[in-house]
Amino acid sequence: MTPAEYLGNLLLLIVGGNDTTRNTMTAGVYAMDRWPEQLRIMTSDPERMIPAAVSEIIRWQTPLAHMRRT
Repeated sequence: MTPAEYLGNLLLLIVGGNDTTRNTMTAGVYAMDRWPEQLRIMTSDPERMIPAAVSEIIRWQTPLAHMRRT
């Protein structure tokens, strides 16, 4: 891999990771505000429910801003 390819891949990972993390976290906050009963369920048993919530939030709201699910 050339230095230019390496730098390009590194920048893609940094920008993509930031974008997807930010959008997923925003969707989680929105969901917990919209459905407070789900927040109560999640906080009742966080060790078990938070991993499930993360998977569900990623499934429910795509982490990419310019991509639609089909």
